[in-house]
Amino acid sequence: MMFLSGASLPPELLPTGLRQVADFIPVTYVVALMRGLWAGEPWSTLRPDVAIFAAILVAGTTVAVRVFRWQ
Repeated sequence: MMFLSGASLPPELLPTGLRQVADFIPVTYVVALMRGLWAGEPWSTLRPDVAIFAAILVAGTTVAVRVFRWQ
């Protein structure tokens, strides 16, 4: 996930097929947010990444609450 997310290699260097796969990896959006914040981009340009990451976080938490049981 770290390789495809753009944390180790810029996503612009990846082939198109791998970039499409990387769009489904949550770490991709975290890396995009960090790069944007480091570059000084305004939050208005980062809203899509924040929204997608928040949706993934809510979905993962919901699944964990429903599936995980202390026994």
